[in-house]
Amino acid sequence: KIEKMKNVHMGSVSTLLLVLAISISLSTSSRLKRDVDGFCRGKADHSINADPTSCYHYIYCTGGYQFRAICQAGLVFNPIINSCDYGECNTAQAPESTNEVYEDNGHREKNREEKRSTANLHVAPTEYVAPTEYVAPTEYVAPVTQYREPSTESFDDYCKFRSDGTHHDPYDCHNYIYCANGVPYKQKCPGSLVYNHDLGGCDFGSCPQNAQGYVPKKAREENNHVVPTNYVETTVEETYQATHSSSDNDDMKSKIEEMLPSVMNKAMESLITKMDDEKTASRSVGNSNRPFKKVQRFLVARPMAKKLSQCAHVLCNASTVLMDYFKLDKVTALNIFSDIHSPIPASSHLLKPDDAYPDPDPNTCPWPRYDCGTGLELYRSYTGACNNIYNPLWGRSFTPLKRYIAPDYADGIELLRQAKHGGSLPSARLVSSVIHEDGQPADHIHTLMVMQWGQFLDHDLSHTAVAKISKDGSVDETMDIECGDDGCDDSIKECVPIKIPAGDKDFGPKKCLEFVRSQEVPNSKCTIGPREQVNQITSYIDASNVYGSSEEEAKVLRDLISRNGRLNVTDHPNSRSLKYLLPQTDEEKECEEEGQGFKCFMAGDVRVNEHSGLTAMHTIWLRQHNRISEALYKLNPHWSSDKVYQEARKIVGAMMQHITYKEWLPVVLGKHEMRKYSLELLKSGYSHYDSRVNPSVTNEFATAAMRFGHSMIFKKISAGEADKDLSELFFRPRNIYNKADGGVDGFIQGLCDQNMEKQDRFLTKQVTKHLFAEHPPHGLGTDLASLNIQRGREHGLPGYNAWRQFCGLPYAYSFEQLRDTIKDEEVVRKLSQVYKHVDDIDLFPGGMAETPANGAMVGPVFSCILAKQFSDLKRGDRFWYENSGPQAFSTAQLDAIRKVRLSKVICENGDNINTIQPYTMEVPFREAYPTNDHGTASRYNLDYNQFNTLWQKNYNIRESQRFTSQNLQVKGRQHLRHHHINLSFTI
Repeated sequence: KIEKMKNVHMGSVSTLLLVLAISISLSTSSRLKRDVDGFCRGKADHSINADPTSCYHYIYCTGGYQFRAICQAGLVFNPIINSCDYGECNTAQAPESTNEVYEDNGHREKNREEKRSTANLHVAPTEYVAPTEYVAPTEYVAPVTQYREPSTESFDDYCKFRSDGTHHDPYDCHNYIYCANGVPYKQKCPGSLVYNHDLGGCDFGSCPQNAQGYVPKKAREENNHVVPTNYVETTVEETYQATHSSSDNDDMKSKIEEMLPSVMNKAMESLITKMDDEKTASRSVGNSNRPFKKVQRFLVARPMAKKLSQCAHVLCNASTVLMDYFKLDKVTALNIFSDIHSPIPASSHLLKPDDAYPDPDPNTCPWPRYDCGTGLELYRSYTGACNNIYNPLWGRSFTPLKRYIAPDYADGIELLRQAKHGGSLPSARLVSSVIHEDGQPADHIHTLMVMQWGQFLDHDLSHTAVAKISKDGSVDETMDIECGDDGCDDSIKECVPIKIPAGDKDFGPKKCLEFVRSQEVPNSKCTIGPREQVNQITSYIDASNVYGSSEEEAKVLRDLISRNGRLNVTDHPNSRSLKYLLPQTDEEKECEEEGQGFKCFMAGDVRVNEHSGLTAMHTIWLRQHNRISEALYKLNPHWSSDKVYQEARKIVGAMMQHITYKEWLPVVLGKHEMRKYSLELLKSGYSHYDSRVNPSVTNEFATAAMRFGHSMIFKKISAGEADKDLSELFFRPRNIYNKADGGVDGFIQGLCDQNMEKQDRFLTKQVTKHLFAEHPPHGLGTDLASLNIQRGREHGLPGYNAWRQFCGLPYAYSFEQLRDTIKDEEVVRKLSQVYKHVDDIDLFPGGMAETPANGAMVGPVFSCILAKQFSDLKRGDRFWYENSGPQAFSTAQLDAIRKVRLSKVICENGDNINTIQPYTMEVPFREAYPTNDHGTASRYNLDYNQFNTLWQKNYNIRESQRFTSQNLQVKGRQHLRHHHINLSFTI
């Protein structure tokens, strides 16, 4: 008799992945068949065996049946450890994604799905080839769950009236029961996964207290770490379950679904009314001297963002109507809405990874389907699409920001967050003036480069969009929103002015700071529910700030005439001895409007002109790409321009990843958090991609935590021989063109030499009073801290106390209980003066007020959000530079990249930088090394010999067979010797 109950032993993380693959594979349709070919004869029940026809597959033998399954994306079956593993295969047979259903009588019915392009991940195999360096994972011990016999149905009879396939265990949702020909087999989900009825397999979620059934997890993508038991989302669900029965839930859901079509029609009418109102408002726009205008240029909304907002408006409007009609509270609405399918049809468009979005219809979900096809084995798409083959939209430009916690809007849908006991929160300007007053405590260890690299990196990760209005009723042409001459007009829905308290010492008689909301977008499923915001660029660390986040942007930036894959440049207008600058643009007028007569620059990110230090950093990396591409072309003149460009782009992206995790993150988070979240880089070998991790940037990261660097800014910035007020550097390219005003070298050296302000709650008045002033440095501008606080509220970010819980800290019932993270008694007192309740504290001021811990610059909550985000970015990126796979660098090349430092990049790309410290983010208390001191600097060289080998091999396999590998190697060595002097510089 077949053994009925057998626990699956999982001795490694690899085996956990295999069991997860089994449980999810079983969810589609049964692929169980009788062992007619005798493959499983003599093999133990529940044994896992290599498939002799494809190493992408394995065969599961049980009870005289065999089950053929495919490994998870990026894995192949390793017969050595008898499970799916990271490695490669040595033949070119693509795996089929075929579901075959076999009947008991032996007749076979085939239900073939369209072949999915998982084969694009690697060259498909029939024999397993182990990775070059395999590090065995730590042993995993599965938790033991006691099975209780059902009282109303014996275990033997469980499958008697059930179809073959997976079914829930009625007594433990951490288990599932597999029925095969009427015989039950009990299996345990891997790790802490639970069985999901809807999915038909194990999934991330939680069980109710009686352990029966499945409670869906709203943010399944953040499965990277164990969520604290007092996680806020669980509390919301338990609250709902305690006050509402399942029958109440089903009844209300049915009523809403019945009413939804008519509500959607009304919502469409409201969109038409909104467009008419915008048409009227656009005729009164014309005040060009508003400080907020430059905020709108900094967070400029692309045309696609406005088009996406139309569908979002309809869904949000329908959600609000339903909540009002049925008198639903926020918690109830959140739970019911999440279970209702989208009321609008899915997109019919099937796109290639770099295809532009089609113009969306407000009545249709705008998120397209993707044919990930071939061509993404070696290089990323520009848009970020298809990085994850199974979830092509993860990390793509123009997709919603992810959330770790459900939003907290006043009405549950879109109104700004309210105070705990109702009413408005204190003015964001009041909070700024009390908590973020001016202070100049210097950090005696770190330089201003910490701030500058953080901003440069942030512009590679996220770019939200300030809402616009349609010009003349057309979404093809848009205009900035103006909230009246005084900034106080809220007649346009998107205007939510920041009130200035009476007696404000800085802004005097002014009543308001102008503020416009971010552009809304539909959520990833186009369901009714809370408002979401868009990320207009890719979420990955992929150097999109250099190359752009679309193929169209990349083509504009690229020199399409040259053979060596270069980017466009502007010859320096003032001196032939100075290196070229970024390309110019005629589309951005802010620089010329400053009366300087200089054109704005153009780069992969539109914020390049915000201030001169940022522009200088963009210039360094433009030059870095061109240096690499020129060197590659000299070594490989047979390469196409496109191949040279893509290889240089790949290296630049790898360098940015390495510098971020090697030099910048350890300074920000400290060694403790780096180890806790596995953020430390490998010293040798490869890391592994986890296709289950969603790397998309989160709302709380982009809107609050990543803005911690605002406190590091000094009032004056060193620029060559002179110090300049920060407010004099905004949208003033003259400082880059003219060496006397600083030039590229002046600003870069200033960033490396100047101490930053200590990371704390203090912000200089250059950004809280004079930001984007009309006549800097003395004119009134706007307040960056107020903008940050108001932005968090209008994005629905939960308060600081909720984030304490999310990060595993105890809930603070009083202001005094904040002393575990905010140790300064004076700061706690100030918070209690501004806010009425501890739950009212906004995330930005709360996080900035924290006391740094464990050698970090930031406190526990910001550290938690930052570390979790950077863990997602590292683990969920298929093209992460340390990963194995078809796109991988060789071990020798990885070792070369691991030597790269930001200081060396700056040395090689400055105009004439003579000395620089090895670690640019630390004050040069150590002796700086001169750029021509090859004995010191050569430690950070990148060996072109190592890179030449792989590229020659790739050329032979993928581009042409005209040359043999031997010929190419000889030519490569000859080229290297011939150009030895030119190629002795480092990347």
